[in-house]
Amino acid sequence: MNEPILDVIVVGGGYAGLSLSYYLKNYSLNHVVFERGKVGESWRTQRWDSFKMNTANKLNLLPSDVGEANDPNAFCTASEYVASFEGYVSKFQMPVVENSKVVAIEKAQDFFKLAVLSNELIKHYFCHHWCGIGCDSPTLFQ
Repeated sequence: MNEPILDVIVVGGGYAGLSLSYYLKNYSLNHVVFERGKVGESWRTQRWDSFKMNTANKLNLLPSDVGEANDPNAFCTASEYVASFEGYVSKFQMPVVENSKVVAIEKAQDFFKLAVLSNELIKHYFCHHWCGIGCDSPTLFQ
């Protein structure tokens, strides 16, 4: 095997996945975030047009974000929330790979092997740990 082994692979590019990526990056851990669609996909496609958050903007900030764009006491729309994710990824240079669906995970000796479908091709990635954020329930495997 000639492929590098990442420290962590994060599955899901929403609030939790981006938050985890922020801290992994702060600890200089080599990682990648795979998102099946675009960053915040479920906020883009699984909310009605008139949707507004039920918590104030100041309570929805990602780590180290200051929420410059929105009134901290207002309630943003789903599209505004997604825009904050996009800005965050750009601002903190998160290693997010969009349109990449993890289709298989297997334990191989001392690491995990993840099969990722992107552009109709499957590529394999290897890591010591992975975390499934966009799954039915969050999962961390070691």
